[in-house]
Amino acid sequence: MSIDVDALSIDIKSGSGSGLGTISVFGNTLAGIMFDVTQNTVNLMNIRLSLAGFLTLTIPNLTVNLKNSESIKAVLKTLSC
Repeated sequence: MSIDVDALSIDIKSGSGSGLGTISVFGNTLAGIMFDVTQNTVNLMNIRLSLAGFLTLTIPNLTVNLKNSESIKAVLKTLSC
């Protein structure tokens, strides 16, 4: 199993950052993601979840407004299904 962080940039002063990475097992990529974080939002892009290469879930863009607790609850409810 390997966790590869291909790029990571964090600015502690402004509270923002971005990055991308993958999780692989025996050469098969199980998950991949790109993200941007600000003080107000978390934006996840190109989320890829794969099971042995034959079942793949791709989410092009998921944005969570951290100032709005209802949006966080909606995302958590969706992900718990």
